[in-house]
Amino acid sequence: MKTDTFIAQLENNSPDSGDRTHATFRLNLPNKRTMGYDKITMYVDAFNADMYNLDVNTVLVQARGIYQKNSISSITKGSCITIAQCSRPIYRNASNAIIEKLDNVEFYGSNSPIEIGSLPSEITISLTNIAGALELNLETNDNHYHLKLRFVCEYDEN
Repeated sequence: MKTDTFIAQLENNSPDSGDRTHATFRLNLPNKRTMGYDKITMYVDAFNADMYNLDVNTVLVQARGIYQKNSISSITKGSCITIAQCSRPIYRNASNAIIEKLDNVEFYGSNSPIEIGSLPSEITISLTNIAGALELNLETNDNHYHLKLRFVCEYDEN
């Protein structure tokens, strides 16, 4: 098997369409095979977000436009759209009272494969609370994120 690897670096301050809350990115991946691929694995190599004044501790990163093979989600009642989950660092004192919540969340999943059905041409990213019910409003207070996706595409040269 041979492989092609593609990297997509996305940040919600410059989407192709939509807004910072529902950022849509067109993935014009160079040198894709016209014959397609036998297996495509996506990795979320990095996700970093600044969430100033958002009142949420755990974030789901959701991607529409990617079909995750062999997955099920109670949130969508279909294929899973969650590609990462991360929590805000919270520091407590000896009495277990919160003394500080940091404004950033991070996720590094370079060893967590997600098998997908095809290379997406467009992805819409949104962030929700842990229940997946409340989309986080990223339009205020300069809330932003950076997402690095890696697509490893396998094919047989024969």
